[in-house]
Order: sequence, then C-alpha cells, then structure tokens
Amino acid sequence: MAKLLGRAWIEKDGQVLRTNEGATLELGGIASETKVGNNAVLGHTESIVPGAVECQVSLAEGDRVSDFRGSGLVISFRADTGQRFIVRDAVLMNPPQMTDGDGGAIPLRYEGQPAEEV
Repeated sequence: MAKLLGRAWIEKDGQVLRTNEGATLELGGIASETKVGNNAVLGHTESIVPGAVECQVSLAEGDRVSDFRGSGLVISFRADTGQRFIVRDAVLMNPPQMTDGDGGAIPLRYEGQPAEEV
C-alpha cells in the first residue's frame, strides 16, 4: 500500500519550525489566462506566480516572535513521503499575530520564488 502525505516539516533558513497540522505549499510558477474576443478565443497570456508556504506555529516559552520575520529567506517544505520543496528569496507576508487559548497559534505565510523540488 502506498504511503500518502500525512505530515510536513517546515524549515526557515534550516531551522525546523514548531508547526501545527495543516501546512500548505503553493508551488507557484507560470499561470495562464485565456483572452477572449467578441467571437473567438484569442489566445492566452502568461504571468509568474510566487511560491508560498503557509503554516501555523505554536508560541512557546523562550520563543522570539521577531525570529519569524525576515526577507531573502529559504523556506523548506519536507513531506513525510520523501519530497522536499524549497522557496527561495522568501519574505513573511504579514506581521505575526497570535491567539491565546489555542497554544499561542501564530499563522505565517511566506512567499518567494516558485518552489523547486529538490
């Protein structure tokens, strides 16, 4: 029976983050958009879409929230099925925001270059 993705580890510049379940990876790359005229499909245009990693971390004693910030970061998404993806030149998209009573949950979204499978 094939093993399916069940867990993922997120790293920021080589440091494994203490993530909760539910991390996501958007590969990014080339997106196409159909262009339609009055009586026909004219063709399509292409644009680049950033790679992105979203996760939620739990704030623990001794953690520095400022450590989640930065630019020019390397964010890694490593699946328990063996695949690993890297988003380079990443930046934290929004200031960290934490919630009490939920293990100090802090949602993080990093965007950068389209993800590379390594």
